[in-house]
Amino acid sequence: MHFKSILTFCILICLSSLVTGQTADDNIFQWRLAGDTQDSLVIFRQNGHKIMMTWPYRKNIHKHIAWEELLDAFQSDLSKVISDIPEYEFYEINYWKNNKLIVDEVTGREIYTVNADQGIDNLKTNMCLLRNNKVQLSIEFTDKSELLHPSLKQELASAISSIKKVARSSPERHYYSAITKSKIPIPKRKTEVFFPAGFRAGFVLDQPHIDVRAGVGLKIGQQDFVSLKWNLMTSFNSISQSTDYDHFLSVTFGNLGHGFRIEWGIKVIDGDTSAFRDLLLRSHAGYKTRSGLIFGVDYYLRDRGEDDALSRIVFGAHIGMGF
Repeated sequence: MHFKSILTFCILICLSSLVTGQTADDNIFQWRLAGDTQDSLVIFRQNGHKIMMTWPYRKNIHKHIAWEELLDAFQSDLSKVISDIPEYEFYEINYWKNNKLIVDEVTGREIYTVNADQGIDNLKTNMCLLRNNKVQLSIEFTDKSELLHPSLKQELASAISSIKKVARSSPERHYYSAITKSKIPIPKRKTEVFFPAGFRAGFVLDQPHIDVRAGVGLKIGQQDFVSLKWNLMTSFNSISQSTDYDHFLSVTFGNLGHGFRIEWGIKVIDGDTSAFRDLLLRSHAGYKTRSGLIFGVDYYLRDRGEDDALSRIVFGAHIGMGF
């Protein structure tokens, strides 16, 4: 029992480390564009820069989000200090309404566009970040004077007017072209059928096992998937000197690339002499690495009659390849 607890703890630590590493590699502005609790708007401007805004999911952008007050306050405060801002080559402006305005020199970005007729154009990009308690605005610019131009508010107002408030069950992303003055349609998520297969080795009830799996899956969008699999769970019976088989039907949700995945399964065929014959349901949480290795922890519900609920739950761990 102590061995299983220690192993499970180690696996959870590894999972946590992988997620931390993955997060550290993310683009620093990703949180402003999308999230589980944020709606977002991206405006593509004539000069090649973007305006990005996020606000709380389920909040009506037309009634409950004071973006205009935030922009007005920023432009008013910036106009008071703009002549004192040093002439950095690249810099970032951070503004918290009614709190502070910070200008930091940073490593910058220049975008070069190769044009066969007009040669090479470059676009120098600085970033301005505005925040209050609900809305966050990211504005790309070349010269600080652009941040005081009336076109900022005009383009934001035009883009926001194109957003329709409708009932929905998840956050939304909106894209708007200031060039065509119209909303950019978002392509629908494509679905695709595939046939997952793989194997895992692990232990439960102090017994090792090999789990062979195959089934049918549905790819949703770029990387998400859901699959239905038949799992053949094999274990060696030391008494009869033979291999026992238990069969589970399971549903898995996750990402086709690296990332977390979860699974729920129910036993459909019982191995009569198997050490796992009284296991009825199982679930597992795992992580798939970039190299295709999958590992995680498993939880099972046993058929133990009148025993209390805690004694009916057992756990193990697994490692494998595939899906």
